[in-house]
Amino acid sequence: MEINENKNNSSNSAGKDGLRFSVILIAAFLCMMGSFRQPLLNMLSMGLLIYAPFFVGRCVGKYRDRNLNGNISFGKAFFYAFQVFVCGIIILTFAQYIYFQYFDKGAFVNQYVEIFSNPEYKEMLHSLGFTADVRKDFINMLTALRPIDLAIQFMSTNLFVGTFLSILVGAFIRKRKNIS
Repeated sequence: MEINENKNNSSNSAGKDGLRFSVILIAAFLCMMGSFRQPLLNMLSMGLLIYAPFFVGRCVGKYRDRNLNGNISFGKAFFYAFQVFVCGIIILTFAQYIYFQYFDKGAFVNQYVEIFSNPEYKEMLHSLGFTADVRKDFINMLTALRPIDLAIQFMSTNLFVGTFLSILVGAFIRKRKNIS
């Protein structure tokens, strides 16, 4: 019975921490989107993204100290951090879908199409061995993306990064009581 209560408590705490974490992720995303118009917002976005794993580490540390008497294995720390990342990423994905569906009006994709159409970028791609047909196909693929496609693409990348960061957080936050 105690193990199930511990798992429920872990999931509840991770969900609440994931909700708070999603606020950081959404703010970073909105700053990134705004950086196309106001480049200074890119610095704020990067700062929030750098802070994000430290926030999760702090959440895991608080969970360890409050609920586990200061003792947590790597596996439990990893799993808690992973839960926080997943909860935050799921909420972020919904926010991204809403943004791309109702507010963006294609500006994000158009920004990348403009970059790929830039003569300097064309020259760089050509020097890397990309033909005009490959660039054209890539631009066509970009313009065909729907808001849900963009949100899912971001989500899959975020889940990969979140898994890697969960391993790091678990390794740094784990703590065993010394047995003398």
